[in-house]
Amino acid sequence: MRLIYSQSSGLEHFFFGQGREEVRKVIGLPYKVFPKSEFSENSIDAFDEGVMQVWYNRSNELLGLEVYLPNAFFYYDGKQILGLSIEDIESFFVAEGVYFEVEKGKTGINVNQNSVRLYAPDMNDLGGRATVESIYVGFK
Repeated sequence: MRLIYSQSSGLEHFFFGQGREEVRKVIGLPYKVFPKSEFSENSIDAFDEGVMQVWYNRSNELLGLEVYLPNAFFYYDGKQILGLSIEDIESFFVAEGVYFEVEKGKTGINVNQNSVRLYAPDMNDLGGRATVESIYVGFK
């Protein structure tokens, strides 16, 4: 799965309020539905054995999606960042003038006021050498 995100227009092919059936069609991969839990508003779609998960609101409209190593690519303003180190991504963001914050728990980086979250579970131990293992995009 290859996702393309731009600072100016967001995530290509996806938007806030997009219906579940349309999202499934755009992704075009086999999926499983995980039932609603105490932490979610609705059931979650999990695509192709760990490539991506998608969250929906009560009206079955897109709320967010997350892609995972090693089966996805995430391009941010033309650069593939999923699987890179935190220090490489921070350098890229600084060079591009992208504002970011390190999460308080030191598990990743937040961009665009939490619209894009880069998860690096080993960041607390490895600092900038930690690898970004998943990327979540939220839709408002």
